[in-house]
Amino acid sequence: MNTPTNFKKLIIKLNQKNLPESIEKEFLRLGQSAFDYLFDAIEANQLTERQTVNAFYILFNLTREYCYGEQNRLLKLALQKMTDNSSKLIKTEAAIIVIRLAELGKKFPALCLSQDIIIGIMEKIQSELPQPAYSYVEKYLATQKSEIFKAEIKQFSLYPYFNTIEFCEIPFKKDFPEIIIY
Repeated sequence: MNTPTNFKKLIIKLNQKNLPESIEKEFLRLGQSAFDYLFDAIEANQLTERQTVNAFYILFNLTREYCYGEQNRLLKLALQKMTDNSSKLIKTEAAIIVIRLAELGKKFPALCLSQDIIIGIMEKIQSELPQPAYSYVEKYLATQKSEIFKAEIKQFSLYPYFNTIEFCEIPFKKDFPEIIIY
């Protein structure tokens, strides 16, 4: 039986900078009850900075393997921690979790919010983030905009000519009025 006492013993083990695989596996083995306990502890600010970072990591892995359907709940918590008065380390880990969930949502759209919604939210809160969280979000958003532009270009017959050009050098189609696309 998984009592709060058993979870408290496990939580203490989350203080390590490099989380041993055995501890992660123990949480994963506990499945939904571990997810709920860690989620509530993060939400209530009951964990230390290092415990919170490790708990986010475990929560993400739980949603991938054992707790399907909890991705949006984790996304909301990570977005909340990105914007509240959490430490830089926690905000950075929360940003990484949001990016990982967005990537997971691309592969499995039914599991997570639309990537467009996630990108929109991240664009709005990006300026509030400390380094390195700001850099992670900035790189991710730049990558996503590049992918969107590539997808738009593929729709046109000129796509093969764009394969050899670095897309970061082509800001947007509107900047090239001389190219007439039928």
